Amino acid sequence: DHACAGQVVRHEVGELSPGVVYVADCQALNRVGLGPRSDPSTGSRTDPHVPYRPAAPFSDIQSPHTIELRWVLPYENGAPVTKADIQCFHQAETDPVLLEVTGLDATTLMHLFDHLESDFECVFRIRCANVAGYSDWSPVSTSFVTRPTRPGMPENLQMEKATPTDVTVSWVVPDDHGAKLQTYDFVYTCERKFLPVHTEEPRPLPTLSTDPRQGLLHLEVAGDASSVKIPNLVPGFKYFGAIRAHNCAGVSDWGIHSPTSASWATASCEPEAVPPPTIIEIYDEAAFLELKEPYNNGSAILGFNLYWARVIGPTEEYEEMLALIRNPEAVVARKEQELCWKQVKASVEEVRREKGYRLEGLEPGTTYKMRYEAFNGIGSSPCSPEIEVLTEAGLPDAPDQLRNAGGSPIPPAESRSSHASLEF
Repeated sequence: DHACAGQVVRHEVGELSPGVVYVADCQALNRVGLGPRSDPSTGSRTDPHVPYRPAAPFSDIQSPHTIELRWVLPYENGAPVTKADIQCFHQAETDPVLLEVTGLDATTLMHLFDHLESDFECVFRIRCANVAGYSDWSPVSTSFVTRPTRPGMPENLQMEKATPTDVTVSWVVPDDHGAKLQTYDFVYTCERKFLPVHTEEPRPLPTLSTDPRQGLLHLEVAGDASSVKIPNLVPGFKYFGAIRAHNCAGVSDWGIHSPTSASWATASCEPEAVPPPTIIEIYDEAAFLELKEPYNNGSAILGFNLYWARVIGPTEEYEEMLALIRNPEAVVARKEQELCWKQVKASVEEVRREKGYRLEGLEPGTTYKMRYEAFNGIGSSPCSPEIEVLTEAGLPDAPDQLRNAGGSPIPPAESRSSHASLEF
């Protein structure tokens, strides 16, 4: 523009963005050329404008009587978006307005329409405002119907009670999201890595039915329950669990046993039953036996109690033989004697080190009955079945002192024989 020295020149700059600070400088031009640039001006902010038109609102959750409506804030156009108005129509924006909410805090990005009728179908539109005014109305949303959705996730899964063979766990009943809970799936395992997550199906479940220390088991629990008793577990063992809920609309995410909490542990108790002792080697006055260490049921095995009782030996058999010699026609009845059980305690360290236990102080050629039990810090296992052990025969005892049989006169010297009659 042409201007004389000292004259104020005004120029309007268009197509600026609303609510943005701008600075300017200028240069003078004559027939020689451009002069130097001026210092920049102080900043000046353009006035804000109404927000851009927002996108259509949307909804992820509908129940039989509620619709949770969400939206995304539009470009603010120079001033923060603060308010929002929402209108609800039956099918199109040309229909009469069914519901209208004004002056909402736009930054919450969500509004719950509740107390709706079941099977209520509708569409929504939204407009947003800043200090400059309201935006245009958004396009109408897709239609939503007040129908149930899958349940919320069960939470706070924790142990309530434990015995040696079962655990009772509880959870907070989830929101049914409009449809009554029908059942729960409950999965438990001895290894946390086997637990399902989110919405995945449990892995194949073959092994816990045969070995409660391995794999997974799947239980169906009534929908009105808030706890379950898990049976047939192993005493003194750790388990982890996960649960999900069903209603007519679907299945919830898995509520997982908290990774930061302790595992569920069944209570410890006496060791499991032991098998019969196994004979490794027999001697005339000893027996070397294998004593098997059972599962400790959660408390370490400390040792074994070995019991033995004498059944019959050479003395009783000799008395039966003498009775038959005196009266060959007699039927000798063996006397039934009450067994006198003896006990010896063996530490588990000794049995492990020697790979068995050597029982001393037995008689040669004698039959014994033997059994044993394992014990831990809580108590003793059931006794094993009895076995019979026959020790090896030993050398005979020394006879009594020899003596003359006697009973006849000494014959003359010339008729004496070269032998004598002795008894012992």
